[in-house]
Amino acid sequence: MAKAIRDGTARLDDCLVIKHKSKVGSSLTVDSSDVPLQPFVSEVIRRTVLGMVSTLKWISIKGDEHVHIDIRSKGEPLES
Repeated sequence: MAKAIRDGTARLDDCLVIKHKSKVGSSLTVDSSDVPLQPFVSEVIRRTVLGMVSTLKWISIKGDEHVHIDIRSKGEPLES
């Protein structure tokens, strides 16, 4: 897609990942870089994480939660 946009045969608006970004229920960041997720992959991640979290005591899942996963290199400080 990036090559097609650069070559002028596609527009940025044609990118499905960007077009559906506001509709996805999870996001993934690896070493401070956002990883683009298609809606299906985003939903698989969201439902898997929420399923695991819902088994914890005192946790109530409504089903409309957004999941953000931030993967960092060892020793990288957390933002405060």
